[in-house]
Parts: sequence; structure tokens; C-alpha cells
Amino acid sequence: MEERVVALKERLGRGGNSLSYKELKAIWNEAVSFPTHTSHLCELRDACARSIAKLENISSRRKMVVVLNACGSWVSTRRIEKGKELFFDVLAPLARRLEDKLKLGNQHGTQRDSPPLNVLSLLTQHREIDILLSVYSHEVKKAEESISILIESDNKKSSSRYAIAMRDDVDNDDEDGEEEDEEYSNERKWKGERRPLRDEEVEMLYRVAMVCVQEKLNALARNTLSLVVDDSTNNITKTKGIRVLAYEFLLIGKPSISLHLLANVLPQPIAHFHEKCLCKSLLVRASVEGGKSSSLCITRFEKFLGLFDSAHHSSKVFRQALRECVISLCQHKDGDKLEYVRDLWSFIEESVGGDGREHHDLLQSCQGWMVSAVLKLARINLCVDCAEENIWKDFVATPETINMIWTAMCDCVKNEEYEKGLKLCSLSAKWGMRKKLTPLDMSHWNGMKAWCLLHLDRVNEASSLVDRVLQRSSEPRYMYLQFLTALKLENSKTAKSSLEKLWKTPSSKTFLVGDSKSGFLALAFRDCFDSSNKDVAITALKALVDQDDCPNPVQLLRCLLRLQLSSLSSSQPSHSEQQDIMSILSLALTRVEGNRDREVIDDDLDWFSRMAWNCGVQSAKGDSQSTAFAGTMFLKSFQFDECREVGTTMTATSTSSHSEYLERQCKASLLAAACFMSLTPQEKESRSAVVDRVQKADKCLSLLQSIHQQLTKEGKGPPERDAMLAAILNFEVRLSLGDHNPYTRVKEEILSFSNPAMCLEVLGNICKQHNQHDLAMAILEDAFHVQSDEIDPSLSKLGIFRELVHQYRLRHAPKSLMSITSFFLKQLAQSSHETKAEHQDDLQWVMIQVWNFGVECYSKQERKAAKSLCSFCMELLRHLPTTLQQSYSTTMANSFASIITKRSYRVTAEE
Repeated sequence: MEERVVALKERLGRGGNSLSYKELKAIWNEAVSFPTHTSHLCELRDACARSIAKLENISSRRKMVVVLNACGSWVSTRRIEKGKELFFDVLAPLARRLEDKLKLGNQHGTQRDSPPLNVLSLLTQHREIDILLSVYSHEVKKAEESISILIESDNKKSSSRYAIAMRDDVDNDDEDGEEEDEEYSNERKWKGERRPLRDEEVEMLYRVAMVCVQEKLNALARNTLSLVVDDSTNNITKTKGIRVLAYEFLLIGKPSISLHLLANVLPQPIAHFHEKCLCKSLLVRASVEGGKSSSLCITRFEKFLGLFDSAHHSSKVFRQALRECVISLCQHKDGDKLEYVRDLWSFIEESVGGDGREHHDLLQSCQGWMVSAVLKLARINLCVDCAEENIWKDFVATPETINMIWTAMCDCVKNEEYEKGLKLCSLSAKWGMRKKLTPLDMSHWNGMKAWCLLHLDRVNEASSLVDRVLQRSSEPRYMYLQFLTALKLENSKTAKSSLEKLWKTPSSKTFLVGDSKSGFLALAFRDCFDSSNKDVAITALKALVDQDDCPNPVQLLRCLLRLQLSSLSSSQPSHSEQQDIMSILSLALTRVEGNRDREVIDDDLDWFSRMAWNCGVQSAKGDSQSTAFAGTMFLKSFQFDECREVGTTMTATSTSSHSEYLERQCKASLLAAACFMSLTPQEKESRSAVVDRVQKADKCLSLLQSIHQQLTKEGKGPPERDAMLAAILNFEVRLSLGDHNPYTRVKEEILSFSNPAMCLEVLGNICKQHNQHDLAMAILEDAFHVQSDEIDPSLSKLGIFRELVHQYRLRHAPKSLMSITSFFLKQLAQSSHETKAEHQDDLQWVMIQVWNFGVECYSKQERKAAKSLCSFCMELLRHLPTTLQQSYSTTMANSFASIITKRSYRVTAEE
């Protein structure tokens, strides 16, 4: 068909305006012969109609017939814009031309044409298309204007025949007052004088009203139907119009008007069975919603059931109408009473029941409709009471009913009505639903029952039920139920085991609709929080934050870290506790770094940084293992602050705040490096472990250097104390990594400090720890000779001098010792301060060591060195307190004289 349509379009396109009416008519006839309305076919009809409309030797009526058909094709396929184009371009001008001819013919008394080319009929079709185009476009005002033009008054009285003529035939049992006449009148739009509508126009408006109902333009539908009801002379159309109009008023909550309309039509004979069913069923529904008495509603229901006979028992319309009646009666204001339900069901049994198969099936359907209605109204207790009293005998639950009971159970659980939920569970046994449930469905049913039992504190019953469920199903929801049961029984071990099983459930597993692993874990954490079980709560939070779809992961990680720190067994965390803390902080860092594309919350970053810092400070007071952990914590603190730095571009942090965070990063990286390098190698520590620690420190120092560069650019260099510590750590790292000349890397920087001697002394001690004694001597010599800003530089370097004396004596280097001793005495001579008590012991020790070294030199026939060294000691003696001078002066003087006369004498500290 499509190929033929395309061929006809091409033929029409090639012919253009040269085609004759006969050729165009042939194309048109073939186009309208196709039963369907495709897009290509509508386009063909449109083009053909436009071509015919351009012909001059064809009457307007013939043209209009074709154009109406083409425009109707667009409307039927809902191509409204295309329909409007054809309507306004071609159809509207043709209609005006016909209207003008009709008026002119009426003025001269000429006769109208007879169908099918009747002008009035064509104009009515034109008006219908005009209204439908507005309706499908939801242009209500425009549609109302078109209808108003159609019914405009021509000095004839309004034709409200129906509303006036039928009031005398109202049924006496309706309890409906006559005030509904006024209420119905107030709802009408067109109430003034107007011309009576022709039957063809009434049928057209009825079709328009049905389209309005489909498009949910209910107000326009009601107003249009009121015209149909007033002017229709066809009983079938009138009855349909009244029924639809009554239904529309019922939808907007005005059952009184619906009753008024139906009471006027039902006394009249209705030939069509289906229309009788629908009208009487609607009357029952309107009576219920209108608050009529239960006796009146059942009386009207009895009249409806009077239509039931063997000839129509299988009618779909009757069954649907019966269903609406039963459901509506269950919604009556007395429907929550057991007596009302019992009486209603007894009446249905008497009216519908019988021996035939069709009676039995229909009765079973009525049972299902009543149960469904009661469940939808959430009248759980009523449903259970009816089941217990066996009102619905031999009720067989259908899949629909089972689903409704399940939905009602879920609603009970959602609303925390666990007693009602448990009662609904009992219906499965009373109505034999277990036979229709698969093992998996039965597991779900028992799981819901266990949930209700748990919240009713019947934990032992729930526990045995959950165990049976888990034997058949390993769904995560039942793992959660097992956890909750164990938690309520205060069995933390089983609760944690259930959580770990749920945690390890593979993500590829297909969950039930509405289930998610993170959802159950969140519930588990809430349950732990409610029961104050901190130990299990930690496990639940660990599992929850590990999920990709975890809600608010950063906030939950904060909570987890608080719980972890508050549950430490001592002030110093154990190795496993350290691992837990590190994993939490690492995960928090990953979560934050993975969300840089959105606004980063500075408070969270700052909080994690401070917590890591505090952990580092606390752990630095412990053993070597705690010190290593402290280094890791300081490094984590740095990383969080570094992430905070990246976040400043999103939070517009000020420059001062940025600098403060840089300074904090400096301290964190410096302390981390210090912790890693302060560790003394353990006996069992491997070389790789040592190298790993040193490399971590090296990484921290590299980070520190980059931060120092940024601060320098901002004119905020690091404090000298921090710079000194960084230089010392850098030297030790280079020395530990086997650098051949680590001293040259830091020498220039150290010499720029205000007190380089102290820093060099530390480097010398580090070299001794690493058995680099030659390098230690070179550094200590620089430290001894370097200028210092100290008030008394000689005494400030006394420790360095003492170490050099000790090393030179071990190496038997008298010349070097004489050189530094002479330099020391010159510095000491320039000092105007008395020797403090804290220096007296060191000075005394140096004097003794130099004296004894001089004696050793003398014994080795090095008399010149011996004489110089002993003379230096005599000078040192003068700087000791008077009491010590008295102790040593006589002995040393005699010994010095003996040395001169070739006698050796060794001075001891005891003397």
C-alpha cells in the first residue's frame, strides 16, 4: 500500500495544475479506498483535495466533500497542525462561500439540495472539524466560541424539553429533592435562548463530547452533553448522553446532580441491555457516593441484579457493571461494619448464586471484588473478621487478591501497624494461599511475618522463622532480618556475621525490586544506633561506606571515625586499631578526591585533617610502632589540607586563609618526616622496612619543600626552627639513602641560621649513629669554628669541644687537639662571664682529658705536645670554681714540674 501511495503522490506532483477533474477524482477515489490512515496517505489526500479545490468548473459543495474528508484524515491521526493548515487554507473559505449561498437562497425562497450533498450537512461537518481541532489542541475557549456560534439564538425559545417534560416520572424511592434542578442549572454554560439543534447537530455534539471526555476536558464535555440531553430526539443518544453526563458529575464529586439526571431517565424504557446495565450501575454508585441510606443503595442494587439472567450472564458489560456496583457498595459509609458486609454478601448470594457453572464463577468473582475493595480501603480488621466468621465461604484467593493482601501487608509495615500486618499473614492459611505460592513467594511471606514479629518483640518466634527462610532463600533482606534478630537477642557475634555476609554479597547479584545492599546496611546502622551497640555499629558503618551508592559517605565516615576512636582499648591504639583508623581516613580521602567536580565541604576536610593530626600527636608519645603510625597520621592530615587547598577554587577562600592552611601543611609534613626518621631500627626490622620508612620521610620533605616555595612567593617564609628541623631531617634522609655527600646539600642553608653550631652538632651526632665518624668529625669541626650569635659562644660550644677532645684523643691527634684547645682558650679568655654551674662538670672533664692526653704524649716522647697540652690545662684550671682549683692546682703544678724533669704523672677524676 505504501508503495502505491508514494506512486500516486509522484503522479500528482508531476501533473501539477494540469491534471483534470477526472484524473484528480481517480487519484482521490483510490486514496480513500485504503482502510488505514498513514502519514503518507494523509499527505496524498491533502494534496489531492487542495488540487481539486483550485479547479474552477467544480461546485463548492463537491470541493467541500473532498476537503472535509482530507481534513478528517488529519484529525483522526491527531496531526492537528496539518489539519489546521488545511482547514484555514481551504475548508474555511469554502464553508463561508456555502453559507453565503445558503443565506442568499433562503432570501429568494429557493430549495436546498438533498443528501448527500446537502449544504447544511456539509456545514455541520465543517463545524465539527473546527471544534475537534480546538479540542485536540486543548483550546477550550475557542471550542466554546465555535459551539456558541452553532447554537446562537434566532428568536426561538430555548429547547430544554428534557428537563421540563420528565420531572413527573421520577421514581419515588430516590430520596432526591427537587433542588437538584437548580443545582444542575447552575452548572450549565448555555442557559439562555437559543435555536433548537437539528438531529445531525446533536449527534455531532455527542461525538465532540466523547472526544472531550477522552482528552479529559471534563467541563467542556459536561456543557456539550447538556446540549445533547436538551435537544436530542433520539432516545438512545439521549440515554447515552445522560449516562455520560451523570458520570462526569460523579467524577467532580457532585453525586446529587448525577442522581437527578439518572432519576429522570431510568423510568423511561431503555431497549439496549448494555445501556440498562450501565445506567443502573451508575445509579447505585451515585447513591453510595451521595450518602444515601444502605437500604436504598441495596434496593437499587437489587433492581440492577434484576437484569441478570442466563442470556446475559457472560456479558462483559454486565460483569463490569456488577463489579463497579459491588466495589461501590463496599465503599458505603456503613461498609466498615461487619453486619453490613454480612447482609450485602447474603443478598449477593441469593441473587447471583445458583447451580450452574456460570453462577458459581460469577459468585467467586463477587467474592474477589469484595475482598479487594475491603483491602483497598485498608479495613484490615474487617477483612480478618470476615475471614474468621467464614462470611465468604470457600473463598479461593486469586493472584490479584494475593497481591493486594501482600500490598496491604507492606502498607501496614510502612505505617508501623504490625498487629494488622500479622493478621493479614494469617489470611494465607485461612484462604489456602500457601498452595498457590511458590517456595520463594512463601519465603517472602514468612519474611514479612518475621518482620512483624520482631517489631512486636516476639523475637524467638521471629528467629526460628528467619532460620527457615534462609534455608530456602539467600536474599539480602533475609540476611538483614537475621542480623536484626541477633541484635535484639544481644548476640553481637551473629549480628556481625550476618552483616559481613550481606557486605560480601556480590554486586552482580540480582536484588528484589526495592532492595539494595546500601539500604539494608543503612537500616542496620540505624538499628545499632537505637540499641546502643557500638561494636556492631562500627561493622555496619564499615560495610555501608564501602558501597558505591552509599548516601552521604563523608558524613558517615566522620561518624565511623568517631566510633572507632571512642572504642579504643587504650590511649595508644593497637596494630589492628591503627589499621582500621588508617583505612577509614584513606577511604575518606578517596571519597573527597572523587568529588572534586562538585562543591567540597570545607568543614569535612578540616575535620578529618584535625582528627588525623590529633591521632598523630597522641601516638607520637608511644613506642616505635605508635611513632610510625603518628607519621602516617601527620601525612594524612597534610593530604586532607592539600585537598582543601584544591577546594579553595570552588569555595573562594581568602588569601590569608589559604596561607594558614599552607602553614598547617608545613607542620604536618615536617612532623610526619620527624616521626618516620625518629624510629630506631629494630632487631627484627628488615632493610626494606627501614628503606620504606626513609622513603616516606623523603616524600614528606619533598612536599614540605614545595609548600615552602609557595609560602616564600607570598612573602611568608617558614620559621627558622622549622627550617632547621627540615634541614636536619633532609640530611639524615640523604645519609640513610646512601648519599655520598649529604653534608654539602644542607651546609649552605645551615650556615645561614642564627645558631648554626647547634644544628651542626646534631648532624655530627646523627653521623655517629650511622657510623660515619669521619664525616661527624668534619661537621663538628665546622660547628666548633663557625661564628655564633650566642652571648658566650665558647661555653655554648663546650659540648662540641668535649666531643672533639674525646675523638682526637682516641685518634691520638695531638696537633688537632692543640689547635682546637688553643682556639677554645682564646674564646674563653674573651668571655666576661663566669662559668656557670651547668658548664663546670664539662670543663672539668675536658681539662682532665687534655691533661691525661698530654701525659700520654709525654710517655711517647712527644714532649712538645705534652708541654703544650698540660699548659692548656693549667689555663683551663683558672676557669674552674675556687674549690676545684684548690683541689687540682697543687697536684697539677707538681705534675707539670715533673713532666719538665722527665717524670710522667696521670691525673684521675678521683683526685
